[in-house]
Amino acid sequence: PLSKQEAAQLRAREREAREMAARATKLAVQQQRQQAKEAERLLREQAKAAERLARDEAKRQLKEEARRLKEAERRLREEAKAEEREAREVTRCLLDLLRVVEA
Repeated sequence: PLSKQEAAQLRAREREAREMAARATKLAVQQQRQQAKEAERLLREQAKAAERLARDEAKRQLKEEARRLKEAERRLREEAKAEEREAREVTRCLLDLLRVVEA
């Protein structure tokens, strides 16, 4: 059997051990919460980066489509001018022919 002093020392050591275990548990929980917060922060940053990339890609695609449309518009204007020139030439030839027939 333990003496009263030894029993009191044993109880004190057990209490200290429980307190240390509680502190260690509390510290571990705090560290886990901090790691979870950091992981959430990193995920938010990755989501923002993905959104930026998506916006940049959408802008690039829009610019490319605008470029294609401008090029198509330019070609149509050139075709219209060529058709107009051809129509003027046909009209001129017809007028010349009409003058010859009338003469």
